[in-house]
Amino acid sequence: MNICSVQFGYNCGSTNFKQSKTNLLQSVLRPNSTMERQPVTDIFKAQTLDSVTFQGHLAKAERIFENKFNKIFFRKIANEHLPCAYTGIEMISQKQFDELIQTKVLTGNSADVIKELKKFEKSLFPVENGIFNILKSLSEKYPEKNLQELLKLKYPIAEKNLIQQQAKTLNQINMVIRDLPKEEFLKIREIVQESFDKIFAPNPNPQDRFKRKALLYKLKTQNLTNKKIQKRIIKLAEKLPNSETSVNSFIVKYSEPYRIRYENKNPKQIPQTSEEIALRLLRPSLATEEHIYPQAMYRAEELAARNGDETAKNLSKLRVTILTSNYINEIKKDFLFDDFAPKVKYNINENIQKHINKLIKIDKDWLNHGKIEDAALLTDYIMTLKEEFQRRSKIINIDIKDFEEKLPEIKDKIAKHIEKMENKKSKKVNHSHK
Repeated sequence: MNICSVQFGYNCGSTNFKQSKTNLLQSVLRPNSTMERQPVTDIFKAQTLDSVTFQGHLAKAERIFENKFNKIFFRKIANEHLPCAYTGIEMISQKQFDELIQTKVLTGNSADVIKELKKFEKSLFPVENGIFNILKSLSEKYPEKNLQELLKLKYPIAEKNLIQQQAKTLNQINMVIRDLPKEEFLKIREIVQESFDKIFAPNPNPQDRFKRKALLYKLKTQNLTNKKIQKRIIKLAEKLPNSETSVNSFIVKYSEPYRIRYENKNPKQIPQTSEEIALRLLRPSLATEEHIYPQAMYRAEELAARNGDETAKNLSKLRVTILTSNYINEIKKDFLFDDFAPKVKYNINENIQKHINKLIKIDKDWLNHGKIEDAALLTDYIMTLKEEFQRRSKIINIDIKDFEEKLPEIKDKIAKHIEKMENKKSKKVNHSHK
């Protein structure tokens, strides 16, 4: 099938994407025989009102989407307080995150840090919000303590709760492996017992503490004869709490004096700071680009096309991304969209609509404030998103009817902007010849 991106009448044959906006506008407005080779980012090709069009072209060039809707574009829209496309929470932009680090306020006492974090309270996910509320409550009583000192006050009870949760899951695994052949049973039983020993060890050093990832790796790399039982074991182990899913696990992890980072397979101790705890609360809510169609699928299709598979040659090359929270980006991985959406508790259909509604509002604001180039590109992106979800999903139905009815008005503003720039250019040329 011929799949195209809805664009402002650009040609996909070019690979030169590095012109500045000013040079780009000057080049596309100058009538010449090279018009057909203007860059993909040429959203201002039309020179008259009637010639501003929204039409698609087969995407044949690599990285077309990334070069047109680049990092600068996504930073601009992320700075507009967008809701996560999948969860609906208001995301935190990288600019906000970096500015917060630069203030150094997160290195101070808990009273100052909590005051700053309150600005982002509505952006926190459940575990992070739970930790924030604990810290906020403790800070009222101990305002001079830092965040880690506050967490340590909750460590004893959190560790006991965590041990109980971990032990319950490990015992469930023990029950399942009883159906394995004796030799395999003893091998898995040994792995589980090692985990028990680490879980119940009193006051372990960070490098000696039980690691969920290590257990999962060992279970996944066993060559058990009964694959169904192995899948059940792994599924149980995946339910073990971690700092992303459990308040107790978070408290235990970030109460430790240091964390371990391996460099060339050698462990290195990294001090655990209050600033890192504060930033950890915010990181899941950072705005990130998420591929609607998994990158692994694109790579497979590209390989198939290179190997001569005719069915793969006309597939879309547009690697369309949408802004979602870092949390969602990490858990979606290479799931197809329609496989992923039912697995999460969020109303993704509704949240995508809210996300696009916000983009439409931003587009209108930019147009009204004279940001014509940015607004034109955003209009194109909104149309591209609609088409991508139509292409990739059977469960998402995006309604932008009112927006599409206003496209002629947007075209009019773009054309007038082009005419204004052309007149300026003509005046400068005439002035230079006098």
